[in-house]
Amino acid sequence: MSERLYYSDSYTTQFEATVIERLEHDGKPAVVLDRSFFYPTSGGQPHDLGRLGSASVLDVTVRKSDGAVVHVLDSAEMPDSVSGQIDWSRRFDHMQHHCGQHILSRAFIDAADAPTMSFHMGTDGCTIDIDATELSAEKIAAVETLANQIVQENRPVDTRQVTLEEAQSLPIRKLPPLAEGELVRLVDVTGFDLTACGGTHPARTGEIGLIKVTRLERRKKMLRVSFLCGSRAIQDYDHKLKVIHDLTRQLSTGADNLVGSIEKMQEETRLMSRDLRLLRKEKMVALAQNLQEGFEPMGNLSVLTHLFSNGESVDELRTVGTELCEKENRIVLIGSSGERAMLFFRSSAGDDYHMGNLLRGVLEKIGSTSGGGRADQAQGGGQPANDQNVLDALRAAKANLAK
Repeated sequence: MSERLYYSDSYTTQFEATVIERLEHDGKPAVVLDRSFFYPTSGGQPHDLGRLGSASVLDVTVRKSDGAVVHVLDSAEMPDSVSGQIDWSRRFDHMQHHCGQHILSRAFIDAADAPTMSFHMGTDGCTIDIDATELSAEKIAAVETLANQIVQENRPVDTRQVTLEEAQSLPIRKLPPLAEGELVRLVDVTGFDLTACGGTHPARTGEIGLIKVTRLERRKKMLRVSFLCGSRAIQDYDHKLKVIHDLTRQLSTGADNLVGSIEKMQEETRLMSRDLRLLRKEKMVALAQNLQEGFEPMGNLSVLTHLFSNGESVDELRTVGTELCEKENRIVLIGSSGERAMLFFRSSAGDDYHMGNLLRGVLEKIGSTSGGGRADQAQGGGQPANDQNVLDALRAAKANLAK
């Protein structure tokens, strides 16, 4: 089994080792070394990246059968004696976030009585799921304040291995299931948090830099807390600060007045949208009046077909159809062309003429299968169609009606 040097030293990035086994892992070449600083995926923390000789390390995993650390490579060319190089920026980011998670989890217990149930670290962010369904903004602020106080105090972070019996006598936040006689690796944020963990951590809390909660999301009976530490938290701050600067410039206001300016703009937009809807409805009612003379007799029915070519919405078509069918024994077959071509059929002639069936019979003319309706009303479409396509659909519907 490989000697896992990262357990006692998270800072070494270059080392020498000997290949003791060559194998394939998921179709890719891989090696087992006699000693390694490469951290394998485990405990919510992703694996290290880097190089072994001239080969790139793509993945690092632990073989379940014997606990060997398997280094998955992009090349099978590998001498027996090899130099290893850890990607330090990735390793340090993981160190910051894993230790930050320990501190944040303890802060949620102390300031909000909400223990952590699970932890995940990804390339875009990190999350913990806590045993709570709701937390106030004041509670979250208290948790953040406590966590960052521990960071700023630059407390030592120590690691050690103890027996299971020793571990059971210590005030450990979380102790995983272990076999009798198995050693437990403890990570101790001095005077604040003690927990069992196999991950990589900085020597002092100050190296974390900053812990920032970025989002809360309800997940069944738990809350998922997204957070960032160190450089990632600073990058997130820079991005959001740029967004604020862009908004304040465009709205000609200060940052302190930004929320009020946006709320005012939203209200103005809502009122303008309402007024626009009313104006468009008035316009469609007027158009309907102009179409009153376009009905043609068909037996005991009066039938009207009409094409709208300005991308009218189905709501606008409905306004026209409803207005024109105020009198009995009328059927209105109308449609609009454009990027979202629509058909709308309306009847005041009773259930003998089913508009839904009539519409489904001609939807293919405008390249759509989406639509349907009742005996008195039907609508469908949503795909691009030109004037001729819509006219063909309306004429086919009229012909089917005549049958």
